[in-house]
Amino acid sequence: MVLTTGLKGAHVLITGGTRGMGEAMVHKFLQEEANVSYCARTVTNTEYDDFYPMLAEGNTARAVGTAFDVASKDALVKWVESSAERLGRIDVIIANASPMHMEGETEHWESSFAIDVMGFVELVRAATPYLEKSPQASIIVQSSFMGREFYRSPPAAYGPCKAAQLQHVQELSHFLGPKGIRVNAISPGPILCKGGPWELYSKTNPE
Repeated sequence: MVLTTGLKGAHVLITGGTRGMGEAMVHKFLQEEANVSYCARTVTNTEYDDFYPMLAEGNTARAVGTAFDVASKDALVKWVESSAERLGRIDVIIANASPMHMEGETEHWESSFAIDVMGFVELVRAATPYLEKSPQASIIVQSSFMGREFYRSPPAAYGPCKAAQLQHVQELSHFLGPKGIRVNAISPGPILCKGGPWELYSKTNPE
């Protein structure tokens, strides 16, 4: 028995798709023959050129990147609309971008709220008209265990903004579920990945 995800030909949007877990997500969706639109503040659009030869023969899925700041509502909406126009559909959106501020100064709160919270809110709002037309519509937000549990002191912006994401997921699931759109959050613990904060931490604190 072969397990299939049914994602062949689907169109997936991922914010923060050039490194860490975002990069891993792009890889997996491409392997499932889904086309991906990704964004980050810095994009070369060659991020996945070395990965394409690793795909199965006949897999023509590709990833297209756009450089902008998710904190900009106008840029985010423009990206969603242009991505939908390019492929004629949107089936999955993943709000993955995060500044991951473990500090608690005003600028950290403002940045975290703009990206973790409002970036998620505006992504969903812009993509919903397209998701409503998809037979496999799905919304996913990359939250964190720090949105549910106390992890560190002094107070920082990251955890409360991740908690806000979890609450919004509950609201969205009740509102969009009847329209055939699944809404879920991922709440991982520390993940060691290339270029991620835990890789840096392990290098500075090898013990």
